[in-house]
Amino acid sequence: MTQPVPVHILLPCLNEERSIEPMVAALSQTFAGDQSFRVTAVFIDDGSHDNTWREIERVRRGDWAVGVGGIRLDHHQGKGVAQAIGIRALTAEPGMVVLMDSDGQHDPSPLPAALHACEASKLPQVARRTDYQRRRTSMLGTLGLSLFAGLTGVRFDPTLGEYLVLPHRTVRLLAGNPQLGITPLVPLVQASVTRVETFSAPVLERSDGSRSTRWTKGQLWHKAILMLLANPWAMLPRLALTIAVTIALLGTYGLAVGIASVLNGTFMGVGSILVVTVLIFSVLAGLQMMTLGLLVVMFRTGLHTGMPPAVDVETLDWSAGRA
Repeated sequence: MTQPVPVHILLPCLNEERSIEPMVAALSQTFAGDQSFRVTAVFIDDGSHDNTWREIERVRRGDWAVGVGGIRLDHHQGKGVAQAIGIRALTAEPGMVVLMDSDGQHDPSPLPAALHACEASKLPQVARRTDYQRRRTSMLGTLGLSLFAGLTGVRFDPTLGEYLVLPHRTVRLLAGNPQLGITPLVPLVQASVTRVETFSAPVLERSDGSRSTRWTKGQLWHKAILMLLANPWAMLPRLALTIAVTIALLGTYGLAVGIASVLNGTFMGVGSILVVTVLIFSVLAGLQMMTLGLLVVMFRTGLHTGMPPAVDVETLDWSAGRA
């Protein structure tokens, strides 16, 4: 018989003591009797102030159809950094990696089919959210993000969530990317591989009974800025092309107005050319400042490891996995 494929499910959590056991129970129900995969739920306690870590230790001693492990950070680092630490911790582990929320919003029932699809195609599988309600601000914001993402070469789809199944090759690519932990995960995966596949996953109700996105205007702006970092090397040539087209259009307009003014015997041509020249240099200065700022951010981000030396990390061994 073939050996079961190792699967590690990364579950960042912050003050989620009530969600640990229900999540493990749901995963155990999903994979009960499935001998194709050896599944381990790895909870990443992102500096919780409640009994989340004790609950992980308690649940780990139970008899489940999946293994349970944990990574504990000594203070809150944010979901992105928690995911980055988990991904980098799993680069030496064989098999596939799943990223999902620990609060029960992601339905684990589509996972077996998505894992089989990932094993067959060796491509990342990204959950496409169904029954997902968006507020007007979010709808307008995501439209703007879609246009904005086109500049970076990233395919932005608001229905794709950070619920992914990743083959081990993609995990290694992400682990070596300095943007991991800063850039939203789905655009980073799309920028790392040539193609991804999707699977349908309903959005379950949160603890407050809401299925609606909580994106605010500030969060949308934050996502837009971070998306620039997903694929900066694709963005810079497009930015240079934008500068060239802007110069050509403004220069052509200024030349046409200047020639027409001279032919008509007026002196407006000189003024028009000066105005257009000022506009050209203003646009160039703005674009150059934006490019310089991006390069500075890229340089500083390149020094980011996702696991600052001052952060103490405690790990519960998960290598045994499921029996």
